Amino acid sequence: MKNKITTLLAAIALTISLGAGSAVAAPKAAAAAKAEAGKNAKEFKGNIVGTYTVTGNTPGQNGQYTGKVVIKKTDDTYQVSWTLGEESNFGTGLLNGDTFAVAYTNSKGSFFGLVLYKVSPDGRTMEGMWTMAGANLFGTEKLVKELPGATGL
Repeated sequence: MKNKITTLLAAIALTISLGAGSAVAAPKAAAAAKAEAGKNAKEFKGNIVGTYTVTGNTPGQNGQYTGKVVIKKTDDTYQVSWTLGEESNFGTGLLNGDTFAVAYTNSKGSFFGLVLYKVSPDGRTMEGMWTMAGANLFGTEKLVKELPGATGL
């Protein structure tokens, strides 16, 4: 699993580093990464699209934070947004088997980070760990999908 994710993240980094000036190389790198990820990926039957209640902890701080996470499908990727009180973060995610990885930033673009979730077989819950660039610790999060008609925070 670690090898598949490493390969996929390396291909994403390569695609990003090639930038807009490489309209031919970027799609080839993305196609290769998708093919490699699909070789050994466990078939996931659930649907991760939806609104979730999030609880998590920030390393070095006491207590938990809570909020909402919204996940939307966009072709091969997912757009993810977190609302945590007055703070909001957003990112782009990839689903590989039952692993969901999201690169994210805040609304000001003042930091970026990575969150890695393990998705339950039905897609209703996710448990993960997150960090930010330059950090030496990680936090944890749990997402629980809201049922249709449920009221929020």
